[in-house]
Amino acid sequence: MTSHRCHTRRTVLAFWAVLLFCIPAAGHAAAPLEMRHDLRVLLAPATHELTAVDRISAVNGDIAWLELLLAPRARNISVALDGEPVAFTFRQGRLKLAGNRTGRVLQISYRCIFDDPVPQDPANSDNPGYGVTGTISKRGTFLLSGAGWYPRVVDARAEYHLAVDAPRGILAVTAGRPMGHTDRGARTVSRWRVTHPVEGLALSAGPYEVRREDAGGIAVMTYFFADTAALSEKYLAAAGRYLSRYQELFGPYPFEKFAVVENFFPTGYGFPSYTLIGGTVLRLPFIVYTSLPHEIAHNWWGNGVLVDYRRGNWCEGLTTYVSDYYLKECRSADSARRYRLQMLRDYTTLVTPERDFPLSRFTSRVDPVSRAIGYDKSAMVFHMLRRKVGNRTFWQALRDTVRQRLFKATDWNDLRDIFQQRSKIDLKPFFRQWVTRRGAPLLTLEKPSATHTDGGWRTTAVVAQAAPFFDLDIEAALKSGEGRRVQRLHLTGARSRLTFTGATAPRRLAVDPDFQVMRRLHPAELPPVVNSLKGSAQVSLVLLQNAPRDLASQARTLVEALGLGDVRVVTVKRPTPKRLPPSDLIVAGRCRGLIQLVSGPYARHLPHGIVKNGGGRTLFAVLPHPTAEGRVMALFCPQPAPAGRTAARKITHYGRYSYLVFKNGRMEKWGIWPVVSSPLSYRWPRDQAGG
Repeated sequence: MTSHRCHTRRTVLAFWAVLLFCIPAAGHAAAPLEMRHDLRVLLAPATHELTAVDRISAVNGDIAWLELLLAPRARNISVALDGEPVAFTFRQGRLKLAGNRTGRVLQISYRCIFDDPVPQDPANSDNPGYGVTGTISKRGTFLLSGAGWYPRVVDARAEYHLAVDAPRGILAVTAGRPMGHTDRGARTVSRWRVTHPVEGLALSAGPYEVRREDAGGIAVMTYFFADTAALSEKYLAAAGRYLSRYQELFGPYPFEKFAVVENFFPTGYGFPSYTLIGGTVLRLPFIVYTSLPHEIAHNWWGNGVLVDYRRGNWCEGLTTYVSDYYLKECRSADSARRYRLQMLRDYTTLVTPERDFPLSRFTSRVDPVSRAIGYDKSAMVFHMLRRKVGNRTFWQALRDTVRQRLFKATDWNDLRDIFQQRSKIDLKPFFRQWVTRRGAPLLTLEKPSATHTDGGWRTTAVVAQAAPFFDLDIEAALKSGEGRRVQRLHLTGARSRLTFTGATAPRRLAVDPDFQVMRRLHPAELPPVVNSLKGSAQVSLVLLQNAPRDLASQARTLVEALGLGDVRVVTVKRPTPKRLPPSDLIVAGRCRGLIQLVSGPYARHLPHGIVKNGGGRTLFAVLPHPTAEGRVMALFCPQPAPAGRTAARKITHYGRYSYLVFKNGRMEKWGIWPVVSSPLSYRWPRDQAGG
């Protein structure tokens, strides 16, 4: 028997992406077909094989001419209409019925092998899917809708009755309502019913232990492997809290359940009514406070209110804003300020003007640049929108969006219209500037002056921006003996003047001191961080002569983890500043040989043991290049393998930090170099003003 292999590689994934973007979105087309799938799937993990029978019926009439999407390498396909075989063509993943016959039930049978290679210990995770769309194995089953594991009817809205037959103890999970898992001899059958519209159906399966609790009428569940099951109680309780909070903000939860499902390789996906997270990720202590609320919020934004990807993906920025950012805001104003600053740092560091693109072109995260635009910049745009329309109006408009656009494909213009209707403000210029135009403003503070008059003190300054100009509402804050006063000014061109009057002398003047505006930061506002390397187009790896073999190997692991691709490798006898290349650098060596390159204020922030002799730690520190202005130099001083290699793989996940210290592969200390000056801040000398 010939084995037909159905590989879902990147070429196939690109094919599906182009194809699906050509299909009219449900929210903007004429009334779509309403279909029901009675889908029976048999999984054979030992052979990576899926065998399926799908009985498709039209909810609102007979089935006439249909076009379906199916995995391009599906084999043993047979098609019947009302029990009678019908002719069809199947080319490049498109299945078309021949002739003009109509009927009530279309049955499609097929089989396919899904065995995409799954990363065992990936060094780089900038592309969160690792190129995997479909794999069936003894470790688990992972099938994205893009793998084509079930027939999709073009231009149709569908509900699914799904039965998955797998080896005994293997439970299947998908969107919708669980209808039970039943053991039958050596097999287990999992049944699911999906009655709400979904853009695509994903499927996971594995030897899960199921825990379930009720959270205000919502079934909250965990599907964890045995060695992770002890975490269930923690995740169930947290999910219940987040669901309650988000329902207050957005309105009723759109689905019947929310499940946290463990994957057998490191992923972080949000699907309708569940999230799929790798086991190694689930065990990280902070995930329950970061990734979990983010994925729950996606059930309103992206899985509830759908995205019309032809005009850009707004849901990642909004979800980041109402989960990752908003939870920091609920904690404290200082936490929120730090998060806004970090988003601006990520954008400025990673997105060079040459690689920038507008939000209307963002569809998904594939690298650090796309993430900084689609998540960070987009979240800042929603923050500015909230400040423009007002806090109460912002949340009301989000609830309006859920009521009006639930399960409808929605684009930036739809959001604009809803916010415009609720706020009674013309938002077309705002959305045009921030969504369809690329870039961000670069601001400076010029000509600060303080004059003593009979009536007190008069403080003036000019806020300037570099071309091309943006239309901005900016805050300026003046500190004096009277306290802190804030003035808002509107900047449309190159310059705008601000004036403060008061009884006491000024001490400090700052523009956008709380980072409320989406803007590019100045180099002085950007301490060197790990992301400074990830955003670089030219990095050299400097190795010491006669370095241990494992050092070079660990350095290559670091380069791979940072996603740097090919780097120029340079060997030097002694790493003095004059011998270093003028590009961005990673200098790898033992601490005793490199620590002399860390001096001044930077050395004071590192642990004493590291500075003195390495202290049995792995150090990664990003510093200004000693001779090339605008470039950075990273020092990589690893422990011997395997501890140093473990640390090298983790460094990429701490992109916002300037220095990291690991002990035996575990994070011990981290931090960001302090910023001592900014072109948007001016402090008067004590003898001139302020006293």
